[in-house]
Amino acid sequence: MYYTKILISVTEICTVGCRHCGFIGSIRERQPADEEIADWVTQACDFGIPNIIFTGGEPFQRFSLLKAGVQAASRHPARPGIGCFTSSFWGKNRATVDKFLDQLPGLTHFYLSTDVFHQEKVPAQYVRNVIDGALERGVPHISLCITIAEDAEEQQIRSLYEDYGDRLLVSVDRKSVV
Repeated sequence: MYYTKILISVTEICTVGCRHCGFIGSIRERQPADEEIADWVTQACDFGIPNIIFTGGEPFQRFSLLKAGVQAASRHPARPGIGCFTSSFWGKNRATVDKFLDQLPGLTHFYLSTDVFHQEKVPAQYVRNVIDGALERGVPHISLCITIAEDAEEQQIRSLYEDYGDRLLVSVDRKSVV
C-alpha cells in the first residue's frame, strides 16, 4: 500500500466551536511536545509520505507545535508538500497574518474552512487576510473548504471570494445540521 498524505492532528483545541464540528467536546489526555511533532513528521517523511497536512481542532491554537512540524517537514531532504487546515481565526489583520506566516516557510497548501458555520465567529475578512498573506508568500495551493446544509449557502460563500478567480480551489461538503 502506498500513502500519498498523512494528517497530523496538532491539537483538538478550537475556540470557533462550529455547530457541525465533530471535535466539539473532544479532549486529549495530553498535548504532544514540539519535539514529538517534529519526530512524527520526520518519520513520515523518512517513510516516503509525500504530503504532510497539519490539522486539529485548530492548529494555530498550538502554534509552537505547528511551527515545529512545518519546520521538520520543510527541512527534510524529501521535500514533502506541507499543508495546513485552519479556520483563519488568527487572521484579524495583515500584520498578524504576516507575523504567523513568516514563521512557516515551506507551506505549499492552505485548507481554509469558511462557511456559514465558521462565519458565525470568523468573518470572511479574516479568511481573505490569510489568503492574501499566503498568495504574497507564493503558497501555490489554497483551498476553501465549505460545508453546506442548504444549496444557497454554497453560492453565498463562493461570492465572498470570487474576485480571487482560479487562484482558489473550492471543496464543498454537504452535512445535515440540527
